[in-house]
Amino acid sequence: MRSAKARSRWSRIVAVIVFAALSSMALIGCAGFLMAPAAQPERADLILPLGGDTGARAAKAIELYREGYGKRVMLTALGPDGTARVRQVIEAGIPADDLVLDNTARNTWEEVVAVRRAMILGWWKHVIVVSDPPHMRRIQLVCERLLSPEGLDYTLVSTSPLWWDNRRWWANEASARFVFDEYVKLAYYFFRYPPVAPEGVR
Repeated sequence: MRSAKARSRWSRIVAVIVFAALSSMALIGCAGFLMAPAAQPERADLILPLGGDTGARAAKAIELYREGYGKRVMLTALGPDGTARVRQVIEAGIPADDLVLDNTARNTWEEVVAVRRAMILGWWKHVIVVSDPPHMRRIQLVCERLLSPEGLDYTLVSTSPLWWDNRRWWANEASARFVFDEYVKLAYYFFRYPPVAPEGVR
C-alpha cells in the first residue's frame, strides 16, 4: 500500500516538474516566435524603418543605407514627430532625393500599404522593413498579405535595442509589455486584415 502511495506521490511530482519545464519553455519560446522572421539584410530598392519608436529604427535604416543595402529610405507614419525623423536621416547624410515620404499611415498595416503603393508606382521589387525584434512576426503577416500577392519581395531586419533579451523578456517592463501587446495585435491583425488581391499595375 505504501508503495502505491509512494508511486502516486512521485507521479504527481514528476507531472509538476514536467509541467513547469514545459511552461518555462513556452514562456521563453513565445519571444523567439515573435522575432523569428528577422533575417540578415539583402540588397534592396528601398529601406522602410517603421514609425512608432524613438529613432532606433531610423538609425538602423541609416546604417543599412550607408552599407549599400538600399538605394532609398522611405519614412511613413510621420505624425507629430515626423520632422524629427526626417531631420535625423538628412543630418546622417542621406540626400533628400533618396527619401520617400508618406504621411497617410497610422499603423503597421497602413505603413505597408503605403510602401506597396510606392513600390508599384516606382517599379521597385524589394524592400527592407526595419523594426524591433518582437514586431517581426506581425510585420511578416502584413507583408505576406500585402506584398507577396504583388510579387514584391521583402526582408525583415530588426534593431538591437538594449531593452530586448528574448531569453528573459519578462524581466524588463518594456519588453514584457511589447511581447504581450504583440500577441494581442497579432491575433487582431490575423482576423481584421485578410489577404489583399493584386492591383495588377506595372
